[in-house]
Parts: sequence; structure tokens; C-alpha cells
Amino acid sequence: MSASIFLRKIAIALAIVGACGAVVGSAAASEWKCYTYQAAPASPVNIGLQKMADKLKEITGGEINMTCNVGGSLPIDANSIAPAISDGVLDFGSTSTISGYVPLAAIGILPGMFSSNADYDERGWPFLEEIIEEEFDKRNIKVLGIYHYPPQVVLGSKKAPPLKSLFDLKGRTIRVGNPEVADLAKALGAVPVTLPTPDVSPALQRGTVEYVVTAVAAGGRLWHDFFGSAIMDPLYVSVSYIIMNKDRWESLTPDQQEEFQEFVTETSRWITSSQEEDDAVALKEFQEKDGWAVTPGNPDSYAQITKLMEPIWTQWAEERGPEAIELLEKLKAELGHN
Repeated sequence: MSASIFLRKIAIALAIVGACGAVVGSAAASEWKCYTYQAAPASPVNIGLQKMADKLKEITGGEINMTCNVGGSLPIDANSIAPAISDGVLDFGSTSTISGYVPLAAIGILPGMFSSNADYDERGWPFLEEIIEEEFDKRNIKVLGIYHYPPQVVLGSKKAPPLKSLFDLKGRTIRVGNPEVADLAKALGAVPVTLPTPDVSPALQRGTVEYVVTAVAAGGRLWHDFFGSAIMDPLYVSVSYIIMNKDRWESLTPDQQEEFQEFVTETSRWITSSQEEDDAVALKEFQEKDGWAVTPGNPDSYAQITKLMEPIWTQWAEERGPEAIELLEKLKAELGHN
């Protein structure tokens, strides 16, 4: 079944559900659907999205009632969230899996490009914002904000030896979340494995995956029973986008747009800071209570990753065409990578 047919079927099913809900609820309210890839209801991501839904209802005087759904509760996988918002199957939500749908936007998550979340926010987003917004706009999507997870590091299963260096990954299986990090894993000699979230726990338990790229306060919390070690060298900056169907955005008045945009910007920062604060708490907890073996980050790891990735950056751009090649060269110059 093609992706377009699949999404049309989802649209029909969700439209029926929405119509039924409209009969029960207020006849005047427009029923909007919000979705994300994050499955944990208590995550700052889901809490933040719910705050945004509540704010939208407030500023529209109850004319828009947006229902937020946690990851996995709708028949839409992480790769399909942005296309579903583009097509109007969904109205609003957040996504991080955009490499295949908005290729140029993936330049921000190339390992070795940025050293930290703060580095991305200070030097990356101001340079990339307009370009990325235009790319989403071409797909009928309005970008309202971004947020980050804490540093993306490597956590090891209890069955795998603790890593002393990232180069100890040679010949080892490692779960990655996107093609860009898979390229880094290959450069380190590891065997990258792509798995949906529900399949990670069984893979760790069976030993078919030995290591996972994630944040301590994200996958570390979700799968902490299976982990026994961590190496704290950050591999890349995780960027998630808060997005709305462009037609829905344009249905709001200018005053509503301004007020909602301000709230999303503020709440996006809260999502990032909340997750970063929890990361240190989680790491301390897992060390002290669960006995994790933790290898501190190597001050030279960022430079090592950048050196490994530079030829891969070039290949990444060449595979995506002249626009990507030009953007890469400009970004490298902006960041001093030339």
C-alpha cells in the first residue's frame, strides 16, 4: 500500500472519529487533532503540547478544541507525522523524524556539526530558521518552534561491556534514530540498527542490540531496567519541531497567531530546560541506585566526531543536490568548520 493511500485511509478514519466527537461536544467548536512521537504521557513534550492546546482554546474563546494524543495512540508512525500534518490528517504536533520528508532540515542533526543544544540555539537556529521554515512552508506546514532533548549519548545494555571510548563500539550493534547518526555509527565501525520504540526493550533483553543512542532522561528512563552503563560523549543535537497545518494557521486571526506564537516559543524553551534538568537527576539516580558504570565525556570527542563526519557531511549534501551542497558550505563557514 502506498503512503498516500495509507494517509488517505487514516484521514477518513480520523475524520469519522472527529465528526462523532463534534456531535457529543460543542456544535460551534472546531475539533483539531494534535500528535507527537513521544509515548510517555508525563514527558515534558506531552505536557507542553497539552498546554499549547489549552492556550489555543483560550485565545479562540473555545472555538478550537484540540485533542492531544501521545505517541502510539494513533495509527501514524513517527516518520508520517509531518506528512499527516501537511495533508490535514493532523492539525498540530511535534516531530523529530524529518530526514526523508524535509531533507534540508536534517542538516541541523548531523553529528559533529554542533557541540551542544546551546551551540545550536546560539549559532545554528538563527542561521537555519528562515531556510527550514521555507522548506516546511513548501509542504503546507507552519513551523512554530523547536525544542531539544538532553545530550544524545550511548547507553549500554547490562549484557554489553561498558565503553571506555566511542571507538570501542567497533563491531557492536547500536540502535540509532536517524540515518545521520547511522552514518556516524558506521564510521566508528559499529553496526547501526533502526528499531521503532516498542521493539527496543525486547532487542535489549535478547541481546540483539547492545547499545542505544538516546538521552539519559529519555530512553534512559524508558528502558533503564535493561541498561548498565553509559558513556557521556554527546553525539549530536536532537532537534524536534512544533508544527501546524498551514491552512489551520491561516484560519487564526493575526492577534491569535501572535499570542499563540509567543506562548509556543515560551513553552518550547520550557520543554528543553525541563528535560535538560531531569537528565542530571536521572544519571545520578541510575549511578547510585542501579549501579550504572558511567564513563565521563572526553573533551576531545567533539573534535573527533567532527573529523570523522566531515567527508560524510559532503556525501550527505551531494546526495541531496545543489541546494544542500550550497547550504552545507554556508553553514560550515558560519560555524568555522572550513
